[in-house]
Amino acid sequence: MMFSHTKWLYIIAATAMFLLIDMVAKGQCTASFSVQSPNCEGAPTQMNDSSTAQSGYITTWEWDFGDGNTQTVEFPQNPDVTYTYATTGIYEITLTVTTNVGYSNSSTEQVSITLSPMALFSWSDGYVGSTTTFQDESTPNGSGTIISWNWDFGDPASGTVNFSTNQNPTHVFTAPGSYDVTLIIESSSGCSDTNIQSITVGNQGVEFTWSAACMGEEIQFTVDGTITNIPNVTTWIWSFGDGFTSTQQNPIHTYTTDGIYTVTLTIVDIYGDTYSVSHDVQVNPLPNSQFQYTAPTCQGDSIHFMNLSSSPNGAIVKWEWDFGDGTIQTINAPNNPNTSHLYVTDNTYDVTLTVTDSDSCQNTSMRQVQVVPSPVAEFTWEDACFGTPVLFTDLTSENSGPDLAGWDWDFGDPGSGSYNSSALQNPSHIFTNPGEYTITLVVTNTLGCDDTITHNLTVSDLPDVSFSISNDYPELNELVQFTGESTSEIISWFWDFGDGGIAITQSPQYIYTAYGQYTVSLAVIGLDGCTNEASHMIHVYPPPVFPDSNAIWNTIGENNLLNQNWHFRYGLIGDTLMSATKDTSFTYYKIYQLADTTLSNPNSTYFGAIRSTPDKKVFVKLPGLAESLLYDYTLESGDTAWFSVGGGVCKDQPEFWEESHYKVVTSIDSVMMLNNEYRKRWHFDESDTWIEGLGSVEWFGLFNPLINTYYLCGDFYSFACFKEDDVVLYINQPDCETCFCDLLTSIGDPYLNEGHLSIYPNPARGFVTISIPDHDMSNAQLLIYNWHGQILIQTAYTTHQPETINVKEWKSGLYVVVIRGDNGLLERATFVVE
Repeated sequence: MMFSHTKWLYIIAATAMFLLIDMVAKGQCTASFSVQSPNCEGAPTQMNDSSTAQSGYITTWEWDFGDGNTQTVEFPQNPDVTYTYATTGIYEITLTVTTNVGYSNSSTEQVSITLSPMALFSWSDGYVGSTTTFQDESTPNGSGTIISWNWDFGDPASGTVNFSTNQNPTHVFTAPGSYDVTLIIESSSGCSDTNIQSITVGNQGVEFTWSAACMGEEIQFTVDGTITNIPNVTTWIWSFGDGFTSTQQNPIHTYTTDGIYTVTLTIVDIYGDTYSVSHDVQVNPLPNSQFQYTAPTCQGDSIHFMNLSSSPNGAIVKWEWDFGDGTIQTINAPNNPNTSHLYVTDNTYDVTLTVTDSDSCQNTSMRQVQVVPSPVAEFTWEDACFGTPVLFTDLTSENSGPDLAGWDWDFGDPGSGSYNSSALQNPSHIFTNPGEYTITLVVTNTLGCDDTITHNLTVSDLPDVSFSISNDYPELNELVQFTGESTSEIISWFWDFGDGGIAITQSPQYIYTAYGQYTVSLAVIGLDGCTNEASHMIHVYPPPVFPDSNAIWNTIGENNLLNQNWHFRYGLIGDTLMSATKDTSFTYYKIYQLADTTLSNPNSTYFGAIRSTPDKKVFVKLPGLAESLLYDYTLESGDTAWFSVGGGVCKDQPEFWEESHYKVVTSIDSVMMLNNEYRKRWHFDESDTWIEGLGSVEWFGLFNPLINTYYLCGDFYSFACFKEDDVVLYINQPDCETCFCDLLTSIGDPYLNEGHLSIYPNPARGFVTISIPDHDMSNAQLLIYNWHGQILIQTAYTTHQPETINVKEWKSGLYVVVIRGDNGLLERATFVVE
């Protein structure tokens, strides 16, 4: 049993040993720490734990400092500790750590504790305002050498000078009382010591004050009686630090340059004892005073003054402006120092700016300001009427100032675009609409001073005007009625009849004594003074020219023409009414029987009549042909004319053409004959022009230059044109493309040359140049006619050089250029003047 039990125990023991070995392996820990330097007597020594546990965690740290003292730290407290050794020596510090499973481990380190230096100091008697000197008396005490001193004078009111790192510092205490002065020293071994001593600062001493210390300005030095209470003073000695001294009790001194100066006051009493105090005096540079002002400097306008001052070592805190007219303005920071001032009278003013900086230093600058008078703007204008230029007149006064130099007008009419403004002194403006406008004028003189004036202006509408004429194409010496018309109230009527005649009634009558074309104008003035004008062209013609020299006219009374009864009435015949079997729509003033031996059928009988209708058309009647138009001297543009020039067949009865043979007058003008008579010309279209007959019957009294040939009743009629002397020139079987008579020239001209007359520019405005390259120019003449047929220019033209003519003063219209040579017409052309 025992064996077996023992064996069992053995087995158990073996098993337990196995388990123990395994646990030890799993629960090991390592103690470790370090000691921080310096290690000084009486100063804390720092020990930092660095122990570790292979499993679990450390729960206890036991510190043994080797001088019989220990300290235990329990988890979770910080295991790092400090300890102060009271004496020097070498100590073994042991750290034992224990884990949460009961295992522990220890570590030992040696530390050498050295002596600390000894902080000691002394001081001189201290008085308020005087310098107290501190003397370091510290010893290294075997701790190497002393390497630093840190003083705290316990005088926080002194600011940054309350501290010092000098070995033997000085300090000026700000007030009497008790102060705790602290000195901390440190040796080369890293050990330190602190000494705190209480000192008393009394009132007895020497002190002085001084005013703002600014370069170039007097500084007042004054003995401070609240501190300086030394009795029986016999001598005051001042040293200003710039080589100058004084023995006055309270002297004044001026420094010529800025900088820091040590000023010393020494007092000697009757016992020969001396008391001194020194201060560093900062002499500040002066601020720089500068300013400028805006131009122009005008009376009545605010002038802006701009500060340009600066301070080299501070900030400007005050600006004092003296404007020289008794006005002073003071501006303190942080307000804007720039300002404005208005001078009520023109003069030259001394303006000064005095600036004060943060050091109480001042400086002054001065500039002269010449205030000149501003102009006094004014203007007036004539009647303001719509559609007509309104003339503005500048009435600005220089006001004893410099000359006027600029005018800036605003007409208050933005609708006129760029014309809404003007820089002229006396401009004009056409307003875009009637109504109220605000006109502004800004006038500037040569120094830039200006003045503005504004007026309201009413632009009145123009009076309405028109007129009518009883006859636009009167004959010479015919009474013409002119009737003025207007829906406006008119105070004045003025007529210009174009020939020099005038009238001032509303509806005058007038007789033209010379034929031609005239522009009739009517100008009216309304109640508001505005004028308007209407104009109209009137054509005055000589009476119709009926055949006389080569024609036989027989006035007949009641007559039966080809079984047709003609109804006539005329003063020479009497008023006789006849019945008619055909064409009862007309009555006739006069009936003529005409025999003309110059025609192709000599002594053929023609019948002519002037109708009683207002159009006064002259008709002729040939045997076997329809009634044909001879001459209509009242046709106007837009009128329709019925016409017949012969017929295609022969009939026994009068025959009227269909409506398709009517033509409309497109325009009317006139031509001048060689005998200087005017003849009326009607334009129907580009190829059909009728001209009043000349001197004798010209194929029914009208001449159509592009007329076709006609066979009338089997008889071919030649066309005839007449020269000035009425000698007939026949054109038998004409080529109708060239079948014409030139009524501006003699038909005796053998040909109309097709030269190359050049007129440019065409239309012309200022000048026109005429040249002809081909033709024998010997004895040639240049003639220019206006559209009335009047000769404007007649001059020799014997070279091929261009002829330039000034037409600036010519009226707008059509002009005819004729070049004539010995052999007749050389060239003819027209041009237009705009």
